[in-house]
Amino acid sequence: MDEIVINSHQGKNLKSYEINLKKVFSEVYRVLKPNKYMILTFHNTSFKIRNALINSVISCGFELCQILFQLPPRVSIKSILHHEGSPIGDYYIRFQKPLQRLNDKKNTFSSPLSGEEIYEIIKKNIIKILKMRGEPTNFIWISNFLDEILYKAHVFPLDDLETYIIKLKNSKYFNINEEGKLWFPDDSIPKDCENPLTTKIEDYIEKYLQDHWNKIELSKQTYKQTIFNEIYLEFRGIYSPDKYKTNLIIEKLIISHKKQKSNNF
Repeated sequence: MDEIVINSHQGKNLKSYEINLKKVFSEVYRVLKPNKYMILTFHNTSFKIRNALINSVISCGFELCQILFQLPPRVSIKSILHHEGSPIGDYYIRFQKPLQRLNDKKNTFSSPLSGEEIYEIIKKNIIKILKMRGEPTNFIWISNFLDEILYKAHVFPLDDLETYIIKLKNSKYFNINEEGKLWFPDDSIPKDCENPLTTKIEDYIEKYLQDHWNKIELSKQTYKQTIFNEIYLEFRGIYSPDKYKTNLIIEKLIISHKKQKSNNF
């Protein structure tokens, strides 16, 4: 087993892909110490392939902790705006080996919920995610959080998740704006939405630059890397920011702060 791929010409289908992945992750599970983590990087936006990967890991005994999708610091505007296409970037998926292995993970996913109940769970949590982020959000980010939510609700993997997503995107509950981001219709934006995540990050960076400029200048890292590290410690989970957008904010505020400093001399 030199390579684990899906290749119809070689007779390697999705099922064999998942089986072979499980062989690998079973060995990782065996050698990893309890309560420690395994982090995978993965590049494929297909729900079915991502499900196969994640399911192969959790069926070995791992717990799914977090899924994060990251765009590179610089990426073409076209790939950002084309919301139905495959974005340039990578998934970072964190798993933990529990102190004590539970029963066979596959048995935990037999959910008695109906299709309508699953639809309501997904809708409710998309609304929650958007309200917490407080601004239109690329669906690739929302789908990351949904995987974690569905896992905890014992309805993961959900092979027809894409069907639910399409139905919700076309429903009265959400709109897709000109940038391809999901948000509420103008006449039904919830009053309890938090301040936009972008605004929170801008305010945080402004204060950080004011309070720690000397520390940043003495750091062996670049200005941007130092600030990125602080941002990703402060904003986690559903508040995880878009690296591309955050990079633009950092560049803008560093330039502004440098000008301000030079004007003071």
